[in-house]
Amino acid sequence: MTGPATDRDRLFDEAVDHMIRLQNEPNNPVAIELAQGWRLRSPEHELAWQEAGEIFGMTGKVLDRQRKAEQGPARLSRRKLIVGGLVVATAAATAGPELIVQARADYLTSTAEIRRVVLSDGSAVTLGPESAIAFHVSERVRRADLLRGMGYFEIAEDAARAFEVGSGPVLSIGAGPSFDISIDDDFVNVGVDQGRMDVRFAGVENGEVVALLDGEWARLGGEGRAIVRGARDKAQIAAWRQGLMFADNEPIGAVVAKIARWQPGRTILANPALGRASISGAFDLSNPIAALRAVVHPYGGKVRQISPYLTIISSV
Repeated sequence: MTGPATDRDRLFDEAVDHMIRLQNEPNNPVAIELAQGWRLRSPEHELAWQEAGEIFGMTGKVLDRQRKAEQGPARLSRRKLIVGGLVVATAAATAGPELIVQARADYLTSTAEIRRVVLSDGSAVTLGPESAIAFHVSERVRRADLLRGMGYFEIAEDAARAFEVGSGPVLSIGAGPSFDISIDDDFVNVGVDQGRMDVRFAGVENGEVVALLDGEWARLGGEGRAIVRGARDKAQIAAWRQGLMFADNEPIGAVVAKIARWQPGRTILANPALGRASISGAFDLSNPIAALRAVVHPYGGKVRQISPYLTIISSV
């Protein structure tokens, strides 16, 4: 008997085959009718079509440009579909915003890289994978800007200058020695290991300030830019340094964004509704694909590696 996972893979492959046929013969009424009939066979067929369409949509424009540049008409193949997707994924990862980050950053890390650096004031920051910071010291303040990713900060004492960390709409002012900050999808997370953090959330009413003590955390993001806060065992804060990720009723989109920093290439969450669901648990970062599957499996999500450099997460 064929299991559910195998059925889903088979439907995905069939959807891709129909799309390839339509791309090669867009005016063929037989190809159009076959594709429409295939989609109507069941809800599972339609979901597989939507998942394949996510990939197809990424590659279409690139492949069209390639086709115009060639001497004769080019036919779309499964190999071109995947290669086109890699071209788009690579371009998306290195275009505009990425160039700006590289220009601004004083320290950067790559996929699965964890790096501890000592700043000019004697403070230290451990950067998670695919993370970047810029650092500046003036007479009155020490300012680190987390441009992307995550960082665990250990602050050197300086009675004359406060230590600030800017991360998107969040400004964190530390009065204690150590804390963790991450930018995950549309969320900013702050957790205090030791000491106190005064966290100012811009974009919310009155620029609300939240004071966090040992083991406390706060998160800003999602619809309405809501602030959520809580407490956890301090050993769970910045546990990614030891290869573990803890989530406490956290949006799946944010958790996926964190884990994806350990996975080579591009990770795409194809279903926004799945990303808005919440998950709690501990996840092993030594196997990011298994960790991603553990995150989305309770909601029927599926993780599919299209290639070593492209991972798709969907509800099919």
